[in-house]
Amino acid sequence: LLRRATDIAESNGKHLIVTDGHDTPEDEHRAVQLLSDRQCDAIILYTRYMSETDLMALLNTLTIPMIVMNRDLPQARERCIFFRQQQAAFDVVNYLIEQGHREIACITAPMQTPTARARLAGYQQALIAHQIEVDPRRVAHGTSLVASGYQAAQQLLNNGIGFSALFVSNDHMAIGAMKALYEAGKRLPQDVSVFGFDDEPCATYLHPSLSTVYMPIEEMAATAITQVLDLIAGKDVKPLQPFTGELKLRESVQKGPYFTV
Repeated sequence: LLRRATDIAESNGKHLIVTDGHDTPEDEHRAVQLLSDRQCDAIILYTRYMSETDLMALLNTLTIPMIVMNRDLPQARERCIFFRQQQAAFDVVNYLIEQGHREIACITAPMQTPTARARLAGYQQALIAHQIEVDPRRVAHGTSLVASGYQAAQQLLNNGIGFSALFVSNDHMAIGAMKALYEAGKRLPQDVSVFGFDDEPCATYLHPSLSTVYMPIEEMAATAITQVLDLIAGKDVKPLQPFTGELKLRESVQKGPYFTV
């Protein structure tokens, strides 16, 4: 995302100044204030933790244009770039169900983030749509890191509830989960199908190659830079459409025990 944003900014005679929000709403707010104090032309904020109320307050009080990424702001659709997280997760689990899986487990990212909550909601929504019980014993919480995927998968296996498919909220945790499943004697995908999220470059090279959700990061970055340049120029800007994911189907998923032609 940063690489694409840098290329477009520099081609328009601008340079990026990057600072870190350190994954707390307070630090994200301080980072915005720091950039504002430096009299930047505009700010693009990729936020994980700030509330919608705080974001709207910033948009209304900053003296320079700001674009918010990773958050839907219904009151300011011309100022936000966001991805339909819940819909993408729904599509994953719906696909697994269509392939004959009914016992589907889930490993979430940290639940204090809106992204993690949306992906879990999509998982639950798909099960409910197919009248499948949402069993809390089939949900384990991770920290987005490889090791936490390994530990979460071990927790699911130790629960003894059984599952034929596993939806993991990001590819890094999916890698850890796959190792835990291998160590438990599970064949992938014959015994357990695994579906990740984010389409990390390594996903294609795993064994089996990992089915996952592609997010159009480069297009999102390009849209953010283009929109903020228009704001700097004082142009009228239109509301932006949300971005959607694409299921990348690879070797880690096969038909489940309930598949019918």
